Amino acid sequence: MTIRDKILIIEDEPTIANFMRAILEARDYEVMIVQSGAMASTLIASHCPDLIILDLGLPDMDGMQLLKAVRQWSKVPVVVVSARSHERDKVAALDAGADDYLTKPFGTEELLARIRTALRHTRTLTANDQLANTGKFQTGDLLIDYDKHRVYVAGVDAKLTQNEYKLVALLGLHALPRHGHGTSRICVGRLEGGSSRNTVPASAFMACETRGNTSEINDDMLRRARDVIAGAAAMHGLEWRLDVVGGAPSAASDAAFADLLARCARDLPPDARGGGCFAPSRIRERGDMGASDDATTLMRAVQAQGGLAAYAFLGADLAAGHHQPDFDFDEAVLWPGVRWLEKVCRELAG
Repeated sequence: MTIRDKILIIEDEPTIANFMRAILEARDYEVMIVQSGAMASTLIASHCPDLIILDLGLPDMDGMQLLKAVRQWSKVPVVVVSARSHERDKVAALDAGADDYLTKPFGTEELLARIRTALRHTRTLTANDQLANTGKFQTGDLLIDYDKHRVYVAGVDAKLTQNEYKLVALLGLHALPRHGHGTSRICVGRLEGGSSRNTVPASAFMACETRGNTSEINDDMLRRARDVIAGAAAMHGLEWRLDVVGGAPSAASDAAFADLLARCARDLPPDARGGGCFAPSRIRERGDMGASDDATTLMRAVQAQGGLAAYAFLGADLAAGHHQPDFDFDEAVLWPGVRWLEKVCRELAG
């Protein structure tokens, strides 16, 4: 079993886009098509394509602008396909981060060869390769031997029962080492399969989430999670499918807007009852979000249109942290939050 590489075609000419789709799907690639730079930015963040085919002449922005923006947070290979044939255009695109440049019109075999080359240059030995070649998966001190049905920790046999072994083998996702250059996380929120305790399930379902405090780190976690799932399925002769149902890129707050938010919080006066404001010592003007968030998708969309965006949140004393079953809201912070947002809106309105 092989993993189907996912290719995003960014092309506003339907005839060319559909032509490339037919070629790629015939070679068992998974294909997505968008016709604008704005749609492409959202799809790149949410669906994590393995390769991008980019036309430079987009209706809402120049493809070079999109290429430079993507290279700020992702290393996904990009093959530019353009009618611009001048040497300076090719050099500019390659210097901006394109992995290859193909001039229209182009031949089918040349397109496929350049895609294979771009994908090959970004690949290292994956967990799926490791499993296929050795029957083992190792990460850190953990070694899962799928042939012998054994699990070793720091070289010592964990002496698991067969049921315990099966759980470890299937949940090897949690053993993925965290990224060394920033915050990352993987969570298996749901695991379902079968209808009774003595019947082998015909199918199983797992809902997972990967996170990273930059899009590059999250992309890396997602790729490694796909490798573990694909490798486990391959070793047991199973079919599998992975659907990415959402995602968010990293984003940076605009300093001017962040300063405005902080100033409004500092200058917010007490209400008639002496409350509804923030203690100056509790206001943090800068900080690390810790992980990507849905809000960053909206931030990047606003910034792409020339607007200002910033991320801010209201702290509270919580019974449990985010994504925990005991997490709850603290209604006490809602009133000062509403007053603060009102002040920000009045400042923006002039």
